[in-house]
Amino acid sequence: MQDIAARITSGKPIQSCCDEFLALPGAIRCFALDGEGHQIGPEIMSPNAPARNRPDFQSLSGNSQGTWSRRDFFRRAVKEPGIVQVTRQYCTLTGYAQCVTFSIVAGVAGKPMVVCGDVDWTSHAKVGHA
Repeated sequence: MQDIAARITSGKPIQSCCDEFLALPGAIRCFALDGEGHQIGPEIMSPNAPARNRPDFQSLSGNSQGTWSRRDFFRRAVKEPGIVQVTRQYCTLTGYAQCVTFSIVAGVAGKPMVVCGDVDWTSHAKVGHA
């Protein structure tokens, strides 16, 4: 996540900055938030993302109009810029299994951007990394 933030701060596009993270086993997606918690653009999905296990929430996936200002991963990242934040496992509203979200603040044109990455906790725990 620190590498992603450094690349974004240097002006590289978020898609290419997240490629390595999204290639990791269990990676689901990356997304970016502005300093107010509003999602910037669409989520960037891992080519290996697990299937959604709750199709009733599929309509929330890819929502570039989302506001995440109340979420712990956003508030903690803004409070402690430069430090990677990690949530406890939780059920994501985008229809995936239990996940963990990593987040960090990157600076873009002098403004904060919170970069987030979700990992499928269920698949992570199955490979013995719990």
